[in-house]
Amino acid sequence: MGLWGALYKTQRYEEALAEAKKFFAVLGDHEVEDALRRGYADGGYTKAMHLAAGVLAAQSEQNHVPGVRIARLYAHAGEKDQVIRWLEKAYEQHETTLVHLNVAWDWDNLRDDPRFQDLLRRMDFPAVSLGASRGSS
Repeated sequence: MGLWGALYKTQRYEEALAEAKKFFAVLGDHEVEDALRRGYADGGYTKAMHLAAGVLAAQSEQNHVPGVRIARLYAHAGEKDQVIRWLEKAYEQHETTLVHLNVAWDWDNLRDDPRFQDLLRRMDFPAVSLGASRGSS
């Protein structure tokens, strides 16, 4: 997942997509792999992330899917409202991966969003500027 993020942050989207597919292959989630493939063919990286997030969101109605995982895909798709929605679900479920919320690069484009700042406040995290979080994973 770290390599996926690094490739995404350096705008190497085709390589990032390959790493995302590997991540979901390791999890055995071929439905998400297929969504990534179809989405990329249909509209590039953003579309791939959007379709994959939708598949995971649908799966979460039947099985546990970490909200942070869905939020991350929506973050890569640039869909802030959906990112916040799924981070809130992760918060409600006390997902342990939220400990990285204040420093992980996934959330850089949300740092100035009041909803994100409220979530950080509720988690008792200190405020971090966008510049201080860059390069973190």
